[in-house]
Amino acid sequence: LSFLLYLLIQLINNGIRIGPIRFLERVILMILSEFEKTAKGKVVFNDGEIIAGMIVDYTSSFDNDDRYAYLTIIPENGPLKGKRVQCPEDEVKFVEYLK
Repeated sequence: LSFLLYLLIQLINNGIRIGPIRFLERVILMILSEFEKTAKGKVVFNDGEIIAGMIVDYTSSFDNDDRYAYLTIIPENGPLKGKRVQCPEDEVKFVEYLK
């Protein structure tokens, strides 16, 4: 509930300036930074593709030449098994840690 109240206040304060849709996109994209610890997780992409494996790195947009942050995951199965896969924030629908 407190997060929703915070989101509403930020939308009122910032959404008017940059538009509510763009503001919500920024809030959603910023969530990737919550997944910077190394742990088993799942990345679901906007196109429905799912990669499960070890989340090993988070790179902020400030550390790149482009404007996006990335999660790096090492898939545990499939054709990319064992390889480091960068997941740009604009292509990620959501991420979750697995137990």
